[in-house]
Amino acid sequence: MINSENLNYWANAYIKFQEKQEMPPSNSEEWWPVWKFYDLNDDNPEICWEAILLIISKTTDENVLGILGAGPLEDLIHSHSHGPAFVDRIEDEAKSNARFKSVLGKVWESSTEEVWGRIRKILAS
Repeated sequence: MINSENLNYWANAYIKFQEKQEMPPSNSEEWWPVWKFYDLNDDNPEICWEAILLIISKTTDENVLGILGAGPLEDLIHSHSHGPAFVDRIEDEAKSNARFKSVLGKVWESSTEEVWGRIRKILAS
């Protein structure tokens, strides 16, 4: 189980890792904050959602936010079970959080037509 302290540690580690100028080899243990999203996305999307929002609240680094959108947020949306389950929250968050909406703009078209249609409307507003 991930508590708030662990979630905060993960978010900070993710930001620090994505801010690096040179990436370590993909088999390096330094990749753990990135791989954690993949490990948790299928079974614990709620934790991934919390981590995504926390990272957005902690950094203004456009590179980090772009990777977050095109990676973990896109993966959450792309999942045919999670995308429909999260689209209401995604709409609500985008309406009240301009930084989240900006990150959402980094997501490539994915998920079902219904979900992507709703996201397209969010981005157009």
